[in-house]
Amino acid sequence: MQRLRGRMDHARDSFERALSTALAIGHPLGEGAARLGLGEIHAFRGKFDVAAEHYATAQEIAGLAGFRSGDLDAQLGLGWGKLRRGSPAVVEFKRALDMAREAGDHRCEQVALNGLGQDHKAHGRLDLATDTFEAALRSGDAHGDRPGDLEGAAPTAARVR
Repeated sequence: MQRLRGRMDHARDSFERALSTALAIGHPLGEGAARLGLGEIHAFRGKFDVAAEHYATAQEIAGLAGFRSGDLDAQLGLGWGKLRRGSPAVVEFKRALDMAREAGDHRCEQVALNGLGQDHKAHGRLDLATDTFEAALRSGDAHGDRPGDLEGAAPTAARVR
């Protein structure tokens, strides 16, 4: 909640307390959730290496526990972190896209497609960017939703074309 209100210091402190508690009581899913939150906070602050460490650990925990949603969220976090750093993230977003489709998670499918489109755009692959943004929008329309992450996809697809 603190993160959504923009109170990043409070959010970080809350996630750190949650992580400490989860570690103390041996609760791996609690640890994974806290690490996902810390990854988001550090990514927001531009500390992508620290964020990537949290995402990777959260993903490992989620994978061992069979928690597909956490695994997928961490994979998306890794992709967005690389993209924000200016590094290619096609591999991360394609993996997230495959994971989302396998899980039937349409929201994450759309987010992964948007990330893939952003990567194509950032690296000058404009035709691929347009096609990918349009695929994200079609997926949202087909499933009756369009998450906020896609709000810029339609105008971006039109501008790129």
